[in-house]
Amino acid sequence: MGSGTGVSKEELHILEKNPDGTLTDHAFPENLWHTQLPTLFHAARTQGRTFALLGRELVEVKKEPVVNLEAPTSGAIAHFSMYEWGGLRFQGVFALRYENGELPCYVAETSAEILYENGMFTLQDFHLYSYDQ
Repeated sequence: MGSGTGVSKEELHILEKNPDGTLTDHAFPENLWHTQLPTLFHAARTQGRTFALLGRELVEVKKEPVVNLEAPTSGAIAHFSMYEWGGLRFQGVFALRYENGELPCYVAETSAEILYENGMFTLQDFHLYSYDQ
């Protein structure tokens, strides 16, 4: 769904054929990118500059007005694609809130490799990319 309001959520489903010929639908859980991924996000301000951090990667935030560094989120963007070699990729955003607490401010893009086994999805190999601001 896309609305032009900073919301763009795709869904990923993997269908597995059971021994009896029926299909089982395994949906990529929204809480994996919307709840668990942001626990890896951090933000910091030093010498008048603001940074978004994901693991050892950082991106300078150039958005104004100054954003609230508490509780970064993954916003409301989720995109799925396939690598040339066949693996699955998640793409999302790193969001901070404006100081006044209103709508999230998307400050960077994120990506991760999606692993799938026996009906379970996991994310690994996280990356952070600068938005063209």
